[in-house]
Amino acid sequence: TITASGGLAAGVGQGTSNITASLNGVTSPADVLTVTAPTLVSIAVTPASPSIVVGTAQQFQATGTYTDGSTQNLTGQVTWASTTTAVATITGAGKAAGVKVGVSTISATLGSISGSTTLTVTPLGPCDVTQQGLYSVVDVQAMINEALGEALAINDLNGDGVVNVMDVQIVIDAVLGMGCT
Repeated sequence: TITASGGLAAGVGQGTSNITASLNGVTSPADVLTVTAPTLVSIAVTPASPSIVVGTAQQFQATGTYTDGSTQNLTGQVTWASTTTAVATITGAGKAAGVKVGVSTISATLGSISGSTTLTVTPLGPCDVTQQGLYSVVDVQAMINEALGEALAINDLNGDGVVNVMDVQIVIDAVLGMGCT
């Protein structure tokens, strides 16, 4: 389309159009205007700089921005990569999994355009054990022993008649001087 006054053309669809100007019955020679498809200029990876716990996952999204200012979800079209696969792996659908504690750059690439963000994988803390129950008391005891370089005996510290995760939490709180909230 083109404005009648000012001659401002706007591309509506791909293709070519002959543009002319007329005044008092005199028409200019045609000038060919070619409208091309908008091209990808950048990719944003979200969420920005997320943090997850070892053993959990994070879904990422890739959003492309084009020369005409439009945006499009490209999550299923980009190639996903993790720079440190020992820390985090990522599927072709953009779902990352925390493998071990550390940092990895997660990138999404389409053609020559790419975007990235940093994923931080944190350790499973004592509060996470209580809330999610991912480890047994024996597993947690082994972690404590390894961390402190000594063997600690875990007894029924909370008085419920069973050695359980809460007893481990009491030992962790005492050793580290912190508590779960």
